[in-house]
Amino acid sequence: MSTPPRTLNTLDATLIGLGAIVGGGILALGGHALARVGPAALLVFAINGVFALLTAGAFAELATRFPVGGGAYAYARRIVSVRAAFSVGWVLWFAYIVAGVLYALGFGVFAVALANELIVDQAQAGWLQDPRWPAALGLTAIGVYTLQLRRKGASGGQGATWGKLLVFAVLIGAGLARIPGLGVAQAVDSLKGTFSAPFGALMGSMGLTFIALQGFDAIATVADKVKDPERTLPRALLGSVALALAFYLPLLLVTVIGGAPAGSTIQDIATSQPDTVLAAAAGNYAGEVGFWAVLVAGVLAMLSALQANLLAASQVARTMADDRTLPRGLAALHPRFGTATSALHATALAMASVLLIVPDLQSAGAAASLIFLLTFAAVNGMAWLARRRLAPATDAFLLPLFPALHVVAGSACAVLLLGQVLDAPDAAGVMVLWLGVGGLLYSALFAGRAEAADAFAEAHDPALPQGRGRSSLVLVPVSNPDHAASLVELATVVAPPGTGDVLLLTVVREASADAIDRGQTVMRRALLRSADTGRMPQALTVFGDSPSEQILAVRRQHGCQSIVLGLRELGSDRPEGPLDAVLQQARTDVVVLRAAAEFRVSDARNILVPIGGRSTHDELRARLLGALQRTGERHVTFLRVLPPDASADDEREAQRQLEYIAADEAPGHATVDVARHADFVGLIEERAAHTDLLVLGMLRIGRRGRGFGGVALEIARRTECGAVFIGRRT
Repeated sequence: MSTPPRTLNTLDATLIGLGAIVGGGILALGGHALARVGPAALLVFAINGVFALLTAGAFAELATRFPVGGGAYAYARRIVSVRAAFSVGWVLWFAYIVAGVLYALGFGVFAVALANELIVDQAQAGWLQDPRWPAALGLTAIGVYTLQLRRKGASGGQGATWGKLLVFAVLIGAGLARIPGLGVAQAVDSLKGTFSAPFGALMGSMGLTFIALQGFDAIATVADKVKDPERTLPRALLGSVALALAFYLPLLLVTVIGGAPAGSTIQDIATSQPDTVLAAAAGNYAGEVGFWAVLVAGVLAMLSALQANLLAASQVARTMADDRTLPRGLAALHPRFGTATSALHATALAMASVLLIVPDLQSAGAAASLIFLLTFAAVNGMAWLARRRLAPATDAFLLPLFPALHVVAGSACAVLLLGQVLDAPDAAGVMVLWLGVGGLLYSALFAGRAEAADAFAEAHDPALPQGRGRSSLVLVPVSNPDHAASLVELATVVAPPGTGDVLLLTVVREASADAIDRGQTVMRRALLRSADTGRMPQALTVFGDSPSEQILAVRRQHGCQSIVLGLRELGSDRPEGPLDAVLQQARTDVVVLRAAAEFRVSDARNILVPIGGRSTHDELRARLLGALQRTGERHVTFLRVLPPDASADDEREAQRQLEYIAADEAPGHATVDVARHADFVGLIEERAAHTDLLVLGMLRIGRRGRGFGGVALEIARRTECGAVFIGRRT
């Protein structure tokens, strides 16, 4: 995985959040809130601000525990699963794209308004009335910022943020200076209705304008670039929301009190011109200079918010590509600048495409708010799960009053989300459609590689299944004392430490003293070997005439996720004993060891993995290889055998596929080998003579269940090194 250097300090990170929050949302959607609920827009933004602060706290908890790029997507991968993480990341990527469209269109609207005011002779301004101008200017802004982020990345281009903050500060100062001259009676009269707005309108306005406080989460998407993340990230996340409110609430206050001329209300003005009402209001309380200042601030605010969302979306796409949940090519970094150019270009193209479809600011804002509310509700839930499942991380930020604040924030986001679904069903339909398309793409294109890479990561890093709340129980039936030690050691490799356990099983077939003594001898030796590995398994002895039936019954009763078996001897056409029955009927992963009694899988340093083309064992194989890498350094060779008459194109394609498999299942520890040979088994026998361990798929899956394939049996007979045969659950 490509890891960018940590270059962002607290100011840099805070400016990313402020660039995404301040200005764009309130200028684009504040007028729509004023049109709906009048002065109660103050209450709308204040309550949303509280929920945003709590959600920023949840982000800070997760970001300091997992200081990696990708934001909510990265947290879902560590707390839930790779499938759920894809859904979160797919939605989050789209959310940033739609938010970018909102601000690109907003820039176009304010730029046209500014240009219209600059033209003295309005007879010459007719060409500006073309409704295509905002979209054209928005597309231009997307292109310019794509080129800028390609060169400068997260730390560049913050001039627009500083500019808009300065303009807003001047506007607030001018408005506050104006209020005393209006008199107490007029000020109080302007605020009538602040606490009496209809509940439905209030909730609808909160859902619509929540996007105005979105942007702090963009900081989490670049957490892998932040210096001293345990201190910097909470300050930047919470500080950006607090500073945004410090601008928003006073600006709304002066707009409500001094923004309407005598004889009218701010709600009247907002109803007639919701997109530019703050500019008109500033003209009333700060004169022509105020009007121009808001137009200039609008242009700067939309541009900085566009930049922040374009950056955040590209970082989410890059992180997903690193995890194989999007095409791997999107993870590529620019060789000179180190920026995520491929993800940036894909995001810009998607943003431009959506911009051509979205009709206006309110539609874009409704869709963006709905999607971010869904994401923020999920983040609050994940922060709650992380607190329950994981021990407190050193220096990690923690919200007080757990779990009350997490529940309040998550529930608030969920309620506002429901309100948005009812208020903007078209936006909800777009989100459902996007999720449906993502689900189809994941199943068809990404699932295999993503889940194989995730299986390796989960086996290699025991903290991953622990964070997901996943536990695994590995069932080890033992009957031969000479092989018990090898099986137990393999089982301890398969079961992740901290979240996995081993259940040893002996089946006593007759109620006699000798049979019981033999069973206890096997169990005693297995337990002694477990003590040597540092893992103490559970132990179970059962009586039964049929070992296979008892194995299957114990697997069902105890919910075992895997079974580790020994291949003691081979018959002429299939394994003898209970093994074949277990393979056919067990609905779980199966790992079969064929090795000498003294073999220890931990001693294997050179591992050969024959690949026979399209495989159903990728995830299980990656999990096993990841577990082996966890217990020591290994070198893995992935081998593909082609017939002697295979074409050069076939060989290149096989080489490409092996390289992908190696990158997913043994990153940094593997080589690939494509060989031409007429005798597949013979070549494996030759290579196995110089190998410590063979890992290969053993099972055929047919109408009558699973069983050893003929090739796997032949390899087992003709090789002497340790061999692990794997079969995926059915």
